[in-house]
Amino acid sequence: MQNSMNAKRIDTIKDQKWQGKLIQTRWIDRDLVDCFSCLYRWQLAPTNTIAGLFELYQQLVPTKLYNQNKTRTDTTSDAMCRMCHESPESVAHVIAGCSALAQTKYVARHNGALKILFFELLDDLDLIESVPPWYSPTTPKPEYHNTKASAFWDVPVFAENTEVRANRIDVRIVEKETETVKIIEMSCPWIEKKKQEAEESRKDHQICTLKMGTQTTAQGLHHQAI
Repeated sequence: MQNSMNAKRIDTIKDQKWQGKLIQTRWIDRDLVDCFSCLYRWQLAPTNTIAGLFELYQQLVPTKLYNQNKTRTDTTSDAMCRMCHESPESVAHVIAGCSALAQTKYVARHNGALKILFFELLDDLDLIESVPPWYSPTTPKPEYHNTKASAFWDVPVFAENTEVRANRIDVRIVEKETETVKIIEMSCPWIEKKKQEAEESRKDHQICTLKMGTQTTAQGLHHQAI
């Protein structure tokens, strides 16, 4: 009886026009397990931040599609994005698909998130004296060096004899003691495009990674996409 009721609830949710497709995608995405656990650890999170997260999560941001299909406060037929005018204006489009934001807001979001991890790695390798707060406007320097390691932030890798199409790597860590090179790539795609983005990143940097292996005496090359 209980299983039957749960099955009916699941079918009802799947049939929802506004949330159904997104919820189904989240259910099958293993990477989204405990995706709200950060709120448990971040107990001093501002209420407006939490509210904003849930508005994005439930697609309640007043985009054109939301106003036309959910609240019906927009009676026009124009649903194209007000910034790029190329695609319908939805939460998914604004967050990860608008060409007008690609070189500005998306880059700032990408760098703001990745630099938190980067500074922690620098601290572990004694390349910096202290880790700036996550909200700090501090921008990483292109290069850091000491006797233990070298770290590079958004520095191109140049190959002499091999064509390298995607030679700009987000983060590169060269550990001298263990003779290893770690490559970290970060992207912020919409849920449905995560696997595609990871595969494209792997292919784009495959040649670059192989070339780096021939240019160094590293025993190991590690590529991590996040």
